[in-house]
Amino acid sequence: MATATLTPAPAPRPQTRITVEEYRRLVATGVIPENGRIELIRGVLVERSTINPPHATSISRLRKQITRFEEQSVLVRIEAPIALSPDSGPVPDFAVVKGSEDDCEARHPGLEDIYLVIEVSDSSLAVDQTIKLQLYAEAKLPEYWIVNIPDRRVEVYTIPNSDDVSSYLHRQDYQSNEEVPVVVAEQMLVTIPVHEILPKS
Repeated sequence: MATATLTPAPAPRPQTRITVEEYRRLVATGVIPENGRIELIRGVLVERSTINPPHATSISRLRKQITRFEEQSVLVRIEAPIALSPDSGPVPDFAVVKGSEDDCEARHPGLEDIYLVIEVSDSSLAVDQTIKLQLYAEAKLPEYWIVNIPDRRVEVYTIPNSDDVSSYLHRQDYQSNEEVPVVVAEQMLVTIPVHEILPKS
């Protein structure tokens, strides 16, 4: 009987992790496109999900709603990086931050600047409900929304958990017939009807 010699598969190459500063240098030198869909998560370069038509529609609808309160001493950043830690610079769909555009000229908003981050989720839903949620909870961002297109709701996560740092203590879902309050520094700025930010079908 003939016998076959099995060649062991090569061991996987260790993943190279980089810092936010190294990532910024790669962008500055053109190795990573400045307006590309790459973000840094826990030291790893991650390609963001392709924006399909329902996702694009929700971003456009939410932009119209959320920019209504920009004049109230806050800035709405759209698809721009935030600085969470030395090895994580995610690019949420929306971030509501302190200050003005002038304050962001020299640096991306950090933990002390961020009131709210929002991810619009269709094909990226599983990532946004796990990896992104854990990342934002660990950073103790006060509030995180997921615009959940498949289930037609907005999930609002608040109160980072001090015992389980990768989770939030409170989650409230707002259905398509409800309105989500936007609360910044304990002040409600506006309410946003969920049906106004979801695709029509």
